[in-house]
Amino acid sequence: MSIDWATIEPAINAFLVGTSGLAASNVFWGQQGAPRVSPPYIVFTLISLDEMGDDSRYISDNPTPSAGAEILYNVAGWRKAILTIEITGVTPLGANSPKAIMDTLKTRAKLPSLRDALVAARVGLGVFAPTTLLPSVVGAVTEPRALSSATLFVVSETSETGTYVETAQGDGTGELAGVSFNTGA
Repeated sequence: MSIDWATIEPAINAFLVGTSGLAASNVFWGQQGAPRVSPPYIVFTLISLDEMGDDSRYISDNPTPSAGAEILYNVAGWRKAILTIEITGVTPLGANSPKAIMDTLKTRAKLPSLRDALVAARVGLGVFAPTTLLPSVVGAVTEPRALSSATLFVVSETSETGTYVETAQGDGTGELAGVSFNTGA
């Protein structure tokens, strides 16, 4: 399975919609080739994904065992992801400015009800980076922007089946790899 992106990506999107207060149509993953929407809007992107130490390895019973597949060899480890959050607005002032929306997002991120989407997807929220106000010029218009990032923690895990022999019973005679033996038992 590795990282369950099909669950994590929508959870991150829902979290940013809930914390920012913007309409879902104005909060979206970057680098999708989508047309621009009218501001205010949020574009977010995962810019890094790093291992955090050595992954854990352990053996567990297979919940659906079969001959030769009685156990699971499991590997699991934490990954630290950096999510950039860029808010583009219409005005640099007031409650609808990018800096105000970013502040709302960061403040509301601490509410348990808004973290539920992340928790359900097994995503941990670390800290937010400081907000940078970064206006840009599009055509002849200056657009106010606010940029920050959040540290997220996700689990990457996978497994494969294996087997082991707990007990063996016999009469002391047999054949192993084409060689007959008799232990005299």
